[in-house]
Amino acid sequence: MSLLRSQLRWEVREIADLRPLLRQAMYRIYAKYYENTSFHDFQKDLDLKTEVILLFDNDEGEIQGFSTLVEIDVPHQGSSARVVFSGD
Repeated sequence: MSLLRSQLRWEVREIADLRPLLRQAMYRIYAKYYENTSFHDFQKDLDLKTEVILLFDNDEGEIQGFSTLVEIDVPHQGSSARVVFSGD
């Protein structure tokens, strides 16, 4: 685990704060693992999320992976509960 920690660093960012070049780099990673997708569809789905956990290479600063997060309120026993869903 310490080896992984020394090779990668992580950040959590709001989806609205992602710059176009980072979105494109994220899509390149995504497209390696998912078929029948497009950058347009990726962005459309990404914009429905609230935050993203980003993994960067410590040496070069290149993105190596990510996981998106969305926070939603769901009804639960007469009130609402905050739920966090992680995907990708």
